[in-house]
Amino acid sequence: MAKHIHLHLAQQSKNRRIMVKWTNSPRCTGYEVRVATDKKMKHVVKKYTVSGNTKQYVKVKGLTKTKKYYVKVRAYLKVGKKYYYSSYSAVVKNKPLKIKKKK
Repeated sequence: MAKHIHLHLAQQSKNRRIMVKWTNSPRCTGYEVRVATDKKMKHVVKKYTVSGNTKQYVKVKGLTKTKKYYVKVRAYLKVGKKYYYSSYSAVVKNKPLKIKKKK
C-alpha cells in the first residue's frame, strides 16, 4: 500500500459541491476523505469512504458557498477484519466562490 496519497484537486463549483481528486494506490481496498472547516481538521463537516481502488474522486455535496473548506485523503487496506491505513495527504484549502451582487 502507498505510504502517502497525493491530493490533486479540491475545486468548488457553483452548486455547493467540491470535486476532490487524488492519485491511485493500486494495493489499497479504498479511500477515506475528510472535509473540515479548519486547517487542523478538528471540525470535520463531511467524511466519505470510497470502496475500491478504481475511483479516484468524490463529489462532496451540501456545503456553504461562502465558507473555506479543507480536505485530506488517506488509503486503507482491509485484511480479514482489520484495517490498515496510510498516512493522510497534505491538507488542501478550498477557496470559497465569490458571489456577485446583482445591481
